[in-house]
Amino acid sequence: MMVGLPIVGLATTELVTVIENGISGYVATDLDQLKAHMRELIENPAKAHYLGANAREQARSRFSIQRFVHDWNRAFERVVSEAQGSGSTDQGSEEKEAQGTGYRVGNSLLDSPLPTPYSPLLSPKLNIQH
Repeated sequence: MMVGLPIVGLATTELVTVIENGISGYVATDLDQLKAHMRELIENPAKAHYLGANAREQARSRFSIQRFVHDWNRAFERVVSEAQGSGSTDQGSEEKEAQGTGYRVGNSLLDSPLPTPYSPLLSPKLNIQH
């Protein structure tokens, strides 16, 4: 999809959640139908190009790193927001902080830092302090 090729595949996999028939490719359970679609795309390069361009755009919007980062940021923000809103406190958190073993995200105490790959992305938004 990312290279701009239309997808022709079996509708027995996750492809049915990604491919829109006639828009970004074709999915079906009938092999003869899939072969007919392949022949159609070989005989009609303009249609193949159209479906391929749509497939590329769909892949960019659904599978880009920016979308994953955005989704993870939203998930972390929701968890932190819910933890802050609950008003619950971690007993003994003052001891952990005094010993320098606790990590704070907003008002919530974590036992360990956020995973390293996400720390640079999340630190400014979530105000992570050690």
